Amino acid sequence: MADNDTGQIKQTGQADEQYLVGIAGVCIRYIRDVFGQAALARLLEGLPKTRSLSELEDDASWSTYSEIAALFEAAVEVTGDLRVGFNLGRQMVKELSGTETVALLRSLGSPSEIYRNIGVASGKFSTAAVMEPLEVADNYATVSSTTRGGFPRHPQLCEYTKGLLSMAPTLFSMAPATIDESECQAKGAKRCLYHLQWGDSTEATVDDAAQTSDAEQQLAGMTQRLEEIYTTASDLLEVEDIDSVLARVAWHAGRAVSAPKYLLVVKLDSYTEPKIQSHGLEADEALSIANEILNSDNPDDMDGSRLIVDVSSQYKWYGRLAAIHPQGLKFFPHDKHMLSIYANYAASALATITALDEVRRSDTITKTLLDFGSVVARSKTVYEVAVTLLQTVPIVVGCDYVSVLLWEEDHQLLKEVANSEAVAFKAEPVGENTKEGENSITGVNISGHHIDSILHTNIPLYLEQDDFLRQRLGLERYHDVIATPLLYFEQFLGVILTCFGSASRAKDATVSHKELFQQLSGLSDHAATAISNTKLLEKVSYMALHDSLTGLPNRMLFEDRANQELGRIHRTGESCGLLFIDLDNFKEINDVLGHDCGDMVLMETSERLKSVVRTQDTISRLGGDEFVMLVAGIDTVEADQVLEKLAGRVLTVLATPFDIKDNSVHISASIGITTAPKNGTIYTELLKQADTAMYSSKRKGRNTFSVFLG
Repeated sequence: MADNDTGQIKQTGQADEQYLVGIAGVCIRYIRDVFGQAALARLLEGLPKTRSLSELEDDASWSTYSEIAALFEAAVEVTGDLRVGFNLGRQMVKELSGTETVALLRSLGSPSEIYRNIGVASGKFSTAAVMEPLEVADNYATVSSTTRGGFPRHPQLCEYTKGLLSMAPTLFSMAPATIDESECQAKGAKRCLYHLQWGDSTEATVDDAAQTSDAEQQLAGMTQRLEEIYTTASDLLEVEDIDSVLARVAWHAGRAVSAPKYLLVVKLDSYTEPKIQSHGLEADEALSIANEILNSDNPDDMDGSRLIVDVSSQYKWYGRLAAIHPQGLKFFPHDKHMLSIYANYAASALATITALDEVRRSDTITKTLLDFGSVVARSKTVYEVAVTLLQTVPIVVGCDYVSVLLWEEDHQLLKEVANSEAVAFKAEPVGENTKEGENSITGVNISGHHIDSILHTNIPLYLEQDDFLRQRLGLERYHDVIATPLLYFEQFLGVILTCFGSASRAKDATVSHKELFQQLSGLSDHAATAISNTKLLEKVSYMALHDSLTGLPNRMLFEDRANQELGRIHRTGESCGLLFIDLDNFKEINDVLGHDCGDMVLMETSERLKSVVRTQDTISRLGGDEFVMLVAGIDTVEADQVLEKLAGRVLTVLATPFDIKDNSVHISASIGITTAPKNGTIYTELLKQADTAMYSSKRKGRNTFSVFLG
């Protein structure tokens, strides 16, 4: 094929089985921005009318190889540029700045590591070709690419691939790589062979404005990803139709891990057929995969080309969620974490729906529960659920006063979080040392016959006049007090106290005593489901932003807080500082005492570090034995002195031996210090500075700190 051929590809079934993601939207925006609206109209005229413009512009939308071939043809025709694919490849990476995909690539640490992992990384952009690193050095790489299925390779796919590959160094503030193609499959070779070279980051010509823009895009992308996770969770809590829940989960999950095919299959009970939601799969293929992954204890992941996670809650296993690449393409480890988040949301939503179905068996309370359920389903915290109960229960049962108490499992105490007089408040649980004159509605000790009864019942019960709860909360003035347990399955979450000023009010509140108890039970079931789900949402959100071992903020949350503080000091004129803390010789602890002891040292280290900082400061575990502190709001004149004193306190608290499984463990740390805005205001640069200073401490002999001097 001649160099100036645009190339043609048959509309074969093989081609249509291969996919590229996002390129259609990039191409449309590129043509519109560079060549104008008229050129875009000409481009669209040359494309098959299979999808709308909005669908084509969706960056998470996968296009078949045949569709992209037609797009390349039309783009060459409109622009007259035989290298338009190269420009589109570069534009693709620019537009992805700040996205989950680029964040994953950056996390590899260098252009060389991206090229070493190109076989996995390429799956984030295309399944049309197999890419393999043949040789990778610090500033040089050779990569091969071969189309799948044996179909002809389009010349513009080669150009597009070159554009993509050349941009890897730009993710680390370097200039794009130079790239040569010594063999080309589109010209008859068995493969495409690309040779890349790039310079050192110190030679890059990236100005401060570009770096600032890049940092802002990364922050915006992280914020967008977090907002999408939270929005997805909130959406699912509002949905009551199971099929809609499954469709939303599958759609969001497929976007999150950038998979061309995905499938969600759940079985709600033993007597109904499984429910299946899929994308990119024919009906028979979807059914076959669904049966396989649902009925197998260890479903085949096809050597990493299928990512499969369980959809399960604490109490029930529902099914599995799978993202699917073509054979040979694999997922990043982080993709499993993202997929699991959406699987957890699905389980939470399914638990909500099935619980609501159980409640609706009582026809007499259906309407009131639906109205109440629509409100609590939107609640983001347990306190919002409690307030909704305060507003709803008196209307439903005609009572005079309501108190909502939640169970503190760790303290074995009930804590009142809301009542009809104090709408909502957060109070510390109290026991025997509560002082007279303090707010008497702050909690109760679990001793007492009726409190024990509440803990072991699943139905409402009347409390006697001398009951501990009535006396502790000052409810003796009410004629009748009914305690309704909040139960999620068999888990005790708390209690609703419903108070009536006279016997007639309790008697007349509903048609019968039985209906009163049915209504209270229905409300408590809805509230318990909402409370459980909000706790799960809070837990999942917490896990996404905190280190699983120490509970400290993770790298993502720390970067977000650091950027917020950098923005704040820009407005106030204050300073802030970073301390990069690396434990000395930590590997020896793992080697000699074992990883369990090493983990205990890390957990104790985090507690000691927390003891030397203020509430407005942040400590994060970046990974391994590396910690970093953000010291916020420091007077600029005293900043260096404050940070050095803090570093000294860190060394002091770590100097005390650690008592680990009858072993006295001695440990020290090397610390690096940098200050903003004196040394800059870009978080990534400040972190590098603190890291550099930390290594200076290592070279000094460890157990000391060093200040970055520029």
